[in-house]
Amino acid sequence: MIVVGGAERLYYINGATYPRWLITGELQQLGIDGINQLRATECRGRFPVEVTRKEDGYLVRCGVMWWDSKTYFTVFDPAK
Repeated sequence: MIVVGGAERLYYINGATYPRWLITGELQQLGIDGINQLRATECRGRFPVEVTRKEDGYLVRCGVMWWDSKTYFTVFDPAK
């Protein structure tokens, strides 16, 4: 499990895209306020909250390892 988790983590950080079947859900356009709201609701108890840029959008992950985290796909707009 550690090897698979390590491989997923490397792909999460370095991959140009991320497999949709590993994503918890999709969010509408998300900004700083949306991330703070996500942290208080769905991400409660899972730290850190990371925003990672990919070719097709952004991933927001609550937690570090995929088996104990939630990962969302979004279009990030810092102005929101």
